[in-house]
Amino acid sequence: MPLRDHFRPPLLNNPNAESINATWATMLLQRLNATTLTDGYRAEQEVYAGPRVTIDLGTLERQPTNGHPAAGGGGVAVATRRYAPPAVLAGDVSFADAALFEIRVLTDDGRVAAAIELVSRSNKDRPDSRRAFAVRCASYLQAGVSVAFVDPVTGRRADLHSELVRLLDLPESLHWASPDGIAAVSYRMAVGGETGRLEVWPVGLAIGSPLPEVPLWLAPDVAVPLDLEATYEAAWACHRR
Repeated sequence: MPLRDHFRPPLLNNPNAESINATWATMLLQRLNATTLTDGYRAEQEVYAGPRVTIDLGTLERQPTNGHPAAGGGGVAVATRRYAPPAVLAGDVSFADAALFEIRVLTDDGRVAAAIELVSRSNKDRPDSRRAFAVRCASYLQAGVSVAFVDPVTGRRADLHSELVRLLDLPESLHWASPDGIAAVSYRMAVGGETGRLEVWPVGLAIGSPLPEVPLWLAPDVAVPLDLEATYEAAWACHRR
């Protein structure tokens, strides 16, 4: 069955593209765990459909007791000096997160072996969103984690593989662009000597054509096929139109 255009009429929001991605991620998870992954690996799903903030280290305010500031050890309370110097540099920035549809393949000891990213509209709509997506993929690759992403988002000509190439300043041999601006791309780091070798399997997608099968690398010498066509069709079948 062919890939459909969920980002322009007549299928725009019928069904919603984010709903397709969320269901597709579930179908990929189910197939990986049921039939694809070898012993020693398991897949888990991570989906965020809106803004999120994660605090790794926070400064917390202790609650007062009976109207008095909390203090430890019974010492004499000392007033805190208020300090608010004017900023030297200032500018408007956006920290709104793009939607994330990701499947991680983990080893038995919890190490991430591979990551699958399903691209959403919000991953491509702004330069900072595209760069954030590329940084996420680059972070995995630099940690030795293989990555595969599927970008079916039409209407935005941004090329996420090219974004990654620019971010990492990759050599000319790794430059590639899909003719239609949508693609499925698989990456792995093949370490050799003092440098790493990035290997890439890019496939251009086309509306009206079947989706390809791409390799998902679990280890330097272990890959499994990622069946995009069957899982996409299963996701499509779940929706009433």
